[in-house]
Amino acid sequence: MAAKQEVAAAKFYRDTTKAKYYPTLSAHVSYQDKIQGRHGNASAGIKLKMPLDLNGSICNSVDQAALKVLSAQQALRKVDIEIKRKIQSSFHQIHLTWLQVKVAQLQVRSRVQALESNQMIYESGMASASDLINAHNTLFDNKNTLQIRLYEYWKQRIDLLQAVGQLNDEVITSLSQALHS
Repeated sequence: MAAKQEVAAAKFYRDTTKAKYYPTLSAHVSYQDKIQGRHGNASAGIKLKMPLDLNGSICNSVDQAALKVLSAQQALRKVDIEIKRKIQSSFHQIHLTWLQVKVAQLQVRSRVQALESNQMIYESGMASASDLINAHNTLFDNKNTLQIRLYEYWKQRIDLLQAVGQLNDEVITSLSQALHS
């Protein structure tokens, strides 16, 4: 938004500078009445200013103002490109994080099956309690990793929604409901 204001200000400055090229006309009218006499004095005057750009100072000022406009437009374009790059990068990062969530979900399912297998082996007497505890610990670690990945995913989604200006009360409410379910 600030870059857009810079462009508008530069254009206004350029237009103001260009105005020095044009002639200006001013008028002055006055009337004076004498109390004792019957005669009043009236005067009028017209003043015309014609700019002569003998040394090129007006042209130079206009060119400098035009360069300021171009510079401000370039800065605006740079900001636009940076915003687009940031949004695309965020989108790709969200996609990668979602893939990590899916992998973590698969790991949790696999660890649940491994724990069930270890329980059956333990019940048959072919595994020790430490093997069963290790399977529990591994499952807990994988569930913790899944929760961390889900948190990162939702945080990145919220950041992206905020970056594109779509984070409002309605979206926050729906996200809150989704996270509590």
